[in-house]
Amino acid sequence: MKTALFDIICPRCKKKLDASPVRFYSPNFFSILCSFNNSSLYQLGRFVFSWLFAPLKYLDWIFCKYNTAAISTSSVYLMGTKKACLA
Repeated sequence: MKTALFDIICPRCKKKLDASPVRFYSPNFFSILCSFNNSSLYQLGRFVFSWLFAPLKYLDWIFCKYNTAAISTSSVYLMGTKKACLA
């Protein structure tokens, strides 16, 4: 797939991939929940929960095959390369 300014690297995933926001916000949420307003426990929990939720990023490659995945999107991004400018 080509456009005027860039070439798309990943034509297989034309839809927004949506597991990444869950992976980003879940460690923060569970760290706050388990820290009991203690900043040291929050930092430790953020580290532990980041490792626990890290495999969720691989769900993006499964979800991109679903037609309804675009319903829960929170942002848009595109994997592509910029074309050389011939001015």
